Amino acid sequence: MQVNNPAPTLVSISPTSGNLGQSNLSVALTGTNFFSGLSSVSFGSGITVNSVVVNSPTSITANISILATAGLGAHDVSVINAAPGGGTATLTAAFTVVNPATSTTVTTSGSPSTYGQSVTFTATVTSAAGTPTGSVTLYDSASCGVNPLTGSLILNGTGQAAFSTASLNAGTHNILACYTHTGIFLDSNGNVSQVVNKATPTLAVSFAASPIPYDGNPHPASVVVTGVNSTVLGAADGTVTITYTPGGGSDPINAGNYTASASFTSSNPNYNDANSTLAASLTIDKADPIFTTIGGTFTYDGSPHAGSATATGVKGEDLTPVNVAYKDSLGNLLTSAPVNADSYLVAARYAGDVNYNQKQSAGVALIINKADSSTVVTVPGGQSFTYDGDAHPATVTVTGAGALNLALSRYTAADMPDRRSRLGLRCEL
Repeated sequence: MQVNNPAPTLVSISPTSGNLGQSNLSVALTGTNFFSGLSSVSFGSGITVNSVVVNSPTSITANISILATAGLGAHDVSVINAAPGGGTATLTAAFTVVNPATSTTVTTSGSPSTYGQSVTFTATVTSAAGTPTGSVTLYDSASCGVNPLTGSLILNGTGQAAFSTASLNAGTHNILACYTHTGIFLDSNGNVSQVVNKATPTLAVSFAASPIPYDGNPHPASVVVTGVNSTVLGAADGTVTITYTPGGGSDPINAGNYTASASFTSSNPNYNDANSTLAASLTIDKADPIFTTIGGTFTYDGSPHAGSATATGVKGEDLTPVNVAYKDSLGNLLTSAPVNADSYLVAARYAGDVNYNQKQSAGVALIINKADSSTVVTVPGGQSFTYDGDAHPATVTVTGAGALNLALSRYTAADMPDRRSRLGLRCEL
């Protein structure tokens, strides 16, 4: 008598799909008439059944490997009971072979970063079916294909690609990695948020030179605003305000000591407002006045003879008051303009002010030469007499500049003969 094996039935399987190239996938089959050593399982061409475990007459666990040559799409699944008797139970299109799914993630080397700072983004593509191959493209966008940061970056042997950039503007960026497969894998995308803070520029304040002499001109400070990568920011990036101490917003002109600081108000979305951290210093020294001093040469006339002087500034302006002083040939300081004959020096003095030093000019010669006097001899009764034995005296008057009026102090007769003769007189003052 022959006993035939029962025919199996197959009701369901789980899971119902697997990835192309996936190994050691366990599939649970549910039905009836499953027997160890009798029942086998088939998934069709390209899928290898590694092992079959009959858990019970209604349950089988099959371990399968999906070869890369397996056809994509639906595959029939069968449970076969061997003869005698037996039979095959098939679920049509019960198992689907698909390309393996991937997962793409993006990491950043640091967020937030600062504008101008280099940031490295690393995209990693993984799959349960193995290490994906292909490339990724990074976008500064929510959608693939919009605003690319890179071209195609080939994945390395661990499924990674990295890219560094310092060109992101300040703000919040969605960095999207879009994976493009080669081989059996499915494409996928991943993103990371990158916050880029504004950079703070530096301000360098300086004067052209210091110290400098007062020249009546304004002497403004200059400011250089420097951004990232030594970029000099200009008017298109913001405005610079310079503040002087003392002086506020006015450029230094007068003699004195000044400091200058600066502030930057940004109109560039990548930069913060900023202030200088180190003040510049300027010293404007007082200038010396310029003197024009005039002496002269005079002849004594009993009147004072004054010199003259003017003082001018760097712009030709008159400086007042100017005092004139005199010294005689012995170095004595006079209290007023000289009168008497002598050689003098005349000098000018300016007391100074906020912009000019106290200063005295060099001496200029002022000479008063001696004047000539006039001598008149008068003989009472005439100049011709008949000898009579009497004295005939003469009167001498000396006059000159400065109210000079002198009488003869004495006179001598060179000869007084008792005969007719001419009398010679000598006057001594």
